[in-house]
Amino acid sequence: MEWILLELMKKPQLMRKLQEEIERVVGLERMVEELDFAKLKYLDNGVKEGFRIHPAALLMAPHMAMEDCVVMGYDIPKNLRVIMNVWAIGRDMGSWTDPEEFIPERFMDLIVDVHGTDFRVIPFGSGRRRCSGVHLGTVFVRLVTAQLVLCFDRELTIILTVALLLVAIALLLLLITPKSGAKKQSLPPSPPGLTIIGHLHKLGRLPHDALRDIANKHRSVVLLHLGLSPTVVVTSPEAASQVLRTHDAIFASRPRPLPGSSSSTVLATSASVRTGAILRSSAQ
Repeated sequence: MEWILLELMKKPQLMRKLQEEIERVVGLERMVEELDFAKLKYLDNGVKEGFRIHPAALLMAPHMAMEDCVVMGYDIPKNLRVIMNVWAIGRDMGSWTDPEEFIPERFMDLIVDVHGTDFRVIPFGSGRRRCSGVHLGTVFVRLVTAQLVLCFDRELTIILTVALLLVAIALLLLLITPKSGAKKQSLPPSPPGLTIIGHLHKLGRLPHDALRDIANKHRSVVLLHLGLSPTVVVTSPEAASQVLRTHDAIFASRPRPLPGSSSSTVLATSASVRTGAILRSSAQ
């Protein structure tokens, strides 16, 4: 939400266009309500563009293959971790014109669902592991964005500066994955790494950005060794579709946390629990 407001402040003409739409539909005498969304087309386009270019989770929580499968022609062994680079997928040059630019108008004549069926924009994931708060999240972002734009003018700099200081990047590095067998496999390409740390040194301060650069030099499906953990990183809508739709059941599990780690003591939730009876019961 903060990123959407920041992008609007950077382009005052877009801010004014959204303000005029809200004033025309809602007026200045009441608050924006969920029932107004059907008439606030530019607001919907702006929120979708915000989800595309600034997803809340830059890197999706890792999935784990429960059996051997093939993704984009590459063998993915059982128990291998797979991470979606949601940030890079939303900025895929093959899917968007000027992908680095905030352009709400791109959705005027383009039907795109951000709930997990269109793999060009998957801010909430897809398949069995899709974020359960997807509907609440989209409604909340629309309501708050609309209300701030309606009640405040363009001088939101101080508010956004403080809010953006709270934005952090969370990269889950879960170690120790069982080794695959000696069977010859066509694994995804892997750049040269270092002993022990593997490719950790390549992540830098902005892992999502570094992972996209690695994908641009190699392929949209690449095998990295993050410490002791081999991990497949996906950075294209096509590859994400194969993992989250074609092989959804295979990748429905999560990696096992280390014994004694903080993640192993947290109560199981539908987002973190491994597949099985607990996951099925939590979904009921």
